[in-house]
Amino acid sequence: ALMDAGRPDEAVVAFRRAVALDSHSGFEKHMYLGQLLGNSVEAVSELRTGIEILRTNRSSCPENAERHEELAGYEVSALCGIAEILLGIAEESKDVRVLERLDAEIEMAVGQAVAVSIEGSPGGIEASMALANLRLSQGRSREALAAIQRVVSAMRHGLDIIETSDDNNEDIIR
Repeated sequence: ALMDAGRPDEAVVAFRRAVALDSHSGFEKHMYLGQLLGNSVEAVSELRTGIEILRTNRSSCPENAERHEELAGYEVSALCGIAEILLGIAEESKDVRVLERLDAEIEMAVGQAVAVSIEGSPGGIEASMALANLRLSQGRSREALAAIQRVVSAMRHGLDIIETSDDNNEDIIR
């Protein structure tokens, strides 16, 4: 509600208070706080805490349960969020050692996102996009293109079933 009202600073205070009251349950508060903190080490720490709680929740669900898949999707999003934040921090850094460490951390976060994601799912698409972004930042354009092609292929099925009509009732998208 505070974010919707354009009061992000107050939202950060509220989420920090929620985390202080109970930091060991409720992965969502850590995820939201991590998103609000921007490109910072604290944001990455909150997302990682949220992921650990989420993994505990997910491990208690049967693998074929809808909740298990839902939590996997949240985990993929959080891992991609970590990669995005770390890429932002890397862009601001000039220290080669820091850049090498960040590259390894980004690689690990994206690799985990790809491993957890279900191919063709929204999480799989998000993980492939994160992989493409990482490969572009590394100057590995062929691998980035391959990841983008996987995204387009996964999305194509969804686009094929959309039918939009003009006034003459003619299909615009097939």
